[in-house]
Amino acid sequence: MVAQRPGIRGGNSDTAGESGPVRRGPRLLTSHDAAGTVGWSLVAANGRHLACSATRYRDDGELVAALRELRADRRVLRYAVVQRLGRWSWTARLPARRAGVREGEPIASSARSYLRQDQCRKGTEVFLRALDDLPSGAWSVVLTDNR
Repeated sequence: MVAQRPGIRGGNSDTAGESGPVRRGPRLLTSHDAAGTVGWSLVAANGRHLACSATRYRDDGELVAALRELRADRRVLRYAVVQRLGRWSWTARLPARRAGVREGEPIASSARSYLRQDQCRKGTEVFLRALDDLPSGAWSVVLTDNR
């Protein structure tokens, strides 16, 4: 069971080594809308949005549960690369499992569209690499600017 975390905050992946400079990595951000739903975005170290949640969640607890599923299943996500109106985009789906509320449903999508299919496929690789580079604390403690 996932504990609901009211007002989720934090989660920046800046890390300072004892003898080294600060390394800036990817960040996980949340967004809240007027209807009270919440979503997430994965942002690269350079500030470019890489991916976003494919759906909106009712509350922070539901968001945290989805992020835990994404973290656990990130290596077996199934990607669909599609072309619409001459632009390419991708969607990532969770694998079908016996348990899990969102099995087989989209969990992430590209934050932008691409001119070419190969660029889009590369975007899925960059997304996975950024997920792997997130520090463990960023998965449960998410930075939000609109609270």
